[in-house]
Amino acid sequence: MRIAIVEDEEKERSRVKDYMEAWSAQKGFENEYFFFEDGMFFLENYPGRLDLVFLDIEMKYMDGIRTAHELRKFDPHVQLLFVTRMI
Repeated sequence: MRIAIVEDEEKERSRVKDYMEAWSAQKGFENEYFFFEDGMFFLENYPGRLDLVFLDIEMKYMDGIRTAHELRKFDPHVQLLFVTRMI
């Protein structure tokens, strides 16, 4: 699977990747990862042909909801999964 993780905190990007690696090992999948610190940079550098995008809801320059809205304009098929650490 080709997976993008759009998360502004490195620790949380690593955590999402670790969870995906554990799940993928059980299912026999191999993944290719792309990491982005904010939604704007992700959209400007979209690697294309992604299977799954993890989007942090709260990010500094462009939040995950706005990023998803913009992404759908040119990729209506990629699966989106929102993540957050809001308390």
